[in-house]
Amino acid sequence: MTPTMAVVRAPRRSATGVSNATMALLFFMAAESTVFAGLGASFNILRSQYSRWPPLGNPTLPVAATAVNTALLLLSGLACERAARTRTKADTVRWLGITFLLGGAFLVAQGREWVSLIGFGLTASTVYGGLFYALVGTHAAHVLVSVLVLGFTLFNVQRGRWGLSEVGSFRAWWWFVVMVWPFIYWLVYLR
Repeated sequence: MTPTMAVVRAPRRSATGVSNATMALLFFMAAESTVFAGLGASFNILRSQYSRWPPLGNPTLPVAATAVNTALLLLSGLACERAARTRTKADTVRWLGITFLLGGAFLVAQGREWVSLIGFGLTASTVYGGLFYALVGTHAAHVLVSVLVLGFTLFNVQRGRWGLSEVGSFRAWWWFVVMVWPFIYWLVYLR
């Protein structure tokens, strides 16, 4: 009887030396960037049409509350970074859990903000409201899906099925989702 060896295949690499999975993620992030750029440009074009912003009849956005929410999302990025740099599975799981909680808190706060804004009359039935919810909602959808993927990642790391390379891949995506938000916050809430 001869001992068997597990065959471990190296990730396929493109001509650049970067793994195909990493290249696919980079192309996907570039494509998603165009979605946010298009929505942001639409918002800018709309804004340029008005002398008063937000347009009459629309509520003022909660800048301070959203600043706290922005801080939560940025902290989640730091927690995810920490998860990808730890040396033990327990630390990785802990920091991924913190990332998960902070991402979830961002979504809850965003949802509460929307309920409040709808109560004050900001609906998608106006061009301003429609673009506001399209831009902020597209980001919220990205955060929601990413938090679900994070939960799946956390589950697999906890079970020992995944390691730091998978966490590193998720980290790259999470930073993309996190760093899109300050630009949206600046464009929609501060400008």
